[in-house]
Amino acid sequence: MNKILSYTSFVFISVFLFACSTTKKKEDVKGIKKLYHNTTARFNGFFNAEELMDQSMVSLREMHVDNYNSILDVYDYVDVDNPQSIKADMDKAIEKVSVVATIHDVSNFVDDCYLLIGKAQYLKQDYIAAEETFQYFEEVFDPKNPYGRAYDSSSRKTSTGRKSKKEVKQERKQQQKDREEEKKIKDKERAEEKKIRDQERKDKEKEKKELQKQREKEKKDRAKSSSRKKKSSRSSRGKKSREDREPRKTETKTVEEPAEKNVQEVAPTVSKEEQ
Repeated sequence: MNKILSYTSFVFISVFLFACSTTKKKEDVKGIKKLYHNTTARFNGFFNAEELMDQSMVSLREMHVDNYNSILDVYDYVDVDNPQSIKADMDKAIEKVSVVATIHDVSNFVDDCYLLIGKAQYLKQDYIAAEETFQYFEEVFDPKNPYGRAYDSSSRKTSTGRKSKKEVKQERKQQQKDREEEKKIKDKERAEEKKIRDQERKDKEKEKKELQKQREKEKKDRAKSSSRKKKSSRSSRGKKSREDREPRKTETKTVEEPAEKNVQEVAPTVSKEEQ
């Protein structure tokens, strides 16, 4: 009985180790090895990454608030205020499927892993990395690409007008070069936009400071003008009061002069009667 158990375990371990070998091509792996790689790839890292992706989609949809005064977004999970809240989960999902694509590279889920990597990068709004991942996915897993991982030899064209390997290689190099140039142009445009935004911000700050200085100057001018008005009003009041006092003095003088004249007139008449 012990011999049977040891023999069974030895066979199982041998099959397991032989199945873990990934040095062969995808087309050469069949049977139990293929089943092993497909099963372990599907129900380990890829499954957990899909679960993280679904949970992140739900949380993003809960964060989104529809504005019925404008056109509603088709993909509501993209238009959110804080997309970085799911960054940790997306990084974990990317790590899981990257391990699956590396260890089980002969399975049927490698292309799904790269597609999920691009989706995770898109959800956390890392659009440049997502674009590069999708371009790699489109190029490498194209069944018509003889240098790709999913090349189907049965779909090879038999006509003389098909492209040679050299032409395909040159075309790939040209595409890579075009992508790099496009990336440089985009980076340059982003840098220019940032420069323009910084200049606008500086202009706004300068304008704000000048406006503040102008307001302070106007405030000082108003204070000076108000003080001048107060001084002029005080001087006019003093002058008016002096003018009011001077006519009164002249009136008293005029009243006193007739009285003195009457006294003088009365005095001579009295002296004549006494004589």
